Amino acid sequence: MSALVPANKVDAVRALGAEVRIVGRSQDDAQEEADRLDDVVLLTEEGIAEGIRHAFTAEGEMVEGAGAVGIAALLAGKVAVKGPTIGLVSGRNIDEALHRTIVNAGHAALSAGGAR
Repeated sequence: MSALVPANKVDAVRALGAEVRIVGRSQDDAQEEADRLDDVVLLTEEGIAEGIRHAFTAEGEMVEGAGAVGIAALLAGKVAVKGPTIGLVSGRNIDEALHRTIVNAGHAALSAGGAR
């Protein structure tokens, strides 16, 4: 599955690699490209962050936002899964401090929820 993500819909920090710009192309050309897709999935920033956290906490992998969008889509239930499924995770171009902040935010939320 592929997806064209409008440049103005992507956070430049978390999912820059998912950004696709079609420069010098007409709307008809862009629509023709979009017609080749099976589906487009929209994710929230928090959903992408959850994909980053899951990759690190469950799989021990440090991935950038664009690399975590597949995981995020699965976790959010936005992709129908039938039978064994393989997810391709690619990209580690994330600032270590940002990664730590995202992962720790998830731990803080879990701690706060467990204290109730």
